[in-house]
Amino acid sequence: MGMVMEMLLPGVRYLKHFISSILKSKKPFIDLFRLVSSKCMYGVPLGGIGCGTIGRGFRGEFCRFQMTPGNVDFNTAAADQFILTVRSEAGKTLLQKVLSPSSRPKGRKLSAWDWQCNSEIQGRYCGLYPRSWTVYDIPRLQLRLILRQVSPVIPGEYKDSCLPVGVFVWTVENSSSQALQVSICNTFKNGTGGPDDVKGSCWSETRCGDSDAVMLHHTYRGADVTYCLAAPRQTCVAVMESSSKFDTDGDGLIENSGTADQTFDTWVMHGPSAYCCSLWLAALGAMEELADVLGCGEERTKYAQMLTKAQTSMEKKLWNGSYYNFDSCDHPHHLTIMSDQLVGHWYLSLSGNNKEVFKKAHVVTALKTMYEQNVMKFCNGNMGAVNGMKPDGEVDCHTVQSQEMWPGTAFALAATFIKEGMLDEGFRTAEGIYNTTYYETGLAYDMPEALYATGHYRAVGYMRPLSVWSMYRAWCLVNNK
Repeated sequence: MGMVMEMLLPGVRYLKHFISSILKSKKPFIDLFRLVSSKCMYGVPLGGIGCGTIGRGFRGEFCRFQMTPGNVDFNTAAADQFILTVRSEAGKTLLQKVLSPSSRPKGRKLSAWDWQCNSEIQGRYCGLYPRSWTVYDIPRLQLRLILRQVSPVIPGEYKDSCLPVGVFVWTVENSSSQALQVSICNTFKNGTGGPDDVKGSCWSETRCGDSDAVMLHHTYRGADVTYCLAAPRQTCVAVMESSSKFDTDGDGLIENSGTADQTFDTWVMHGPSAYCCSLWLAALGAMEELADVLGCGEERTKYAQMLTKAQTSMEKKLWNGSYYNFDSCDHPHHLTIMSDQLVGHWYLSLSGNNKEVFKKAHVVTALKTMYEQNVMKFCNGNMGAVNGMKPDGEVDCHTVQSQEMWPGTAFALAATFIKEGMLDEGFRTAEGIYNTTYYETGLAYDMPEALYATGHYRAVGYMRPLSVWSMYRAWCLVNNK
């Protein structure tokens, strides 16, 4: 009953959003009334980062179109295919097939195509984001075709990695004694396989503007790299000023209001909390460094003083000797061990900020506690890190999100382990997520927001698990790469 009451307010807020979207003829960003289950068919998607993607099935489907980031169309476009034609040197057709094991669509659509691929062609698929490989073997003709799918995700090349493009590279190997003519046709219809395809209203726009930007220069693997802090300094200052109003008692920490005021929207927090205070300290540390880079001495002193005050309060109010308490409420669950309690340290340390915003000894102690409790006591250490674990080793079932394992959060924790020299713990944590999503649930390229110990999951195709890349960043920092 307690959990039902906790969900009541977010439920009312969502219902207002849903009704408002429908009345405006808009698709609700989150549609709880028409839930989509994973089809366990997805492979490596096509396209850069943050620019939308076209999903690919491991059997060759073009599916799960995300042309606008965050809005997903789960249709499969049957007309989007590769068609193979093999002829003899004299021009006689020896084989013509759709390179798909799928059956022909119902009705008369595409009825002239030969969909009997399985009778003669053997296929193998391998995915390693951002690339995939499909091998087609045709024993009768002693022919092998290799399809390489490449998306522009390039380390150190942020601009090019955001391009909405992809490349298909075909290689043909003829092991027979006869010359063969091989052609591959790609068919690609307008749209995403839904009723609106006929409208043909495909367009895009860009929005450009001026801002006070900080250029950060360094060398990466022998190459000169420049990053630009795109947010205007004035905007950052305004955000910090606005956020500081949540410090209601003047202790230097922002307080939670007991409502859905942070990303764990059903797992509400009261007063100073490990999650939000961690982010607040990291923000103060970043602002101090930004002011230093820009030569704003007074501003740097201001944020340094705010940081010192916040550090003292966080240690006093939340540190219990083994980890940072979940929050400051009177309920026993305030002692919950939260796997995301060092999220601010994760952000700062992986950005290259070496200032000790969080006490080194406490970071290491908290990490050891989280590994022993949230990782090893959850599904025997074989499923990542549960969001909330009580000190007695029982999963915190106070609310839905406390008992979930979020791959995105767990990957970030794994990266933090690695950054602090705890490589075995980091890779053991990530291994549990990998085995669960790749081998047990078939969600390798349809990563959900949350998984449960029971094997259930929710919110497939989520963005937060991209934090897996922070593991690579942590490894590079540790090994001076």
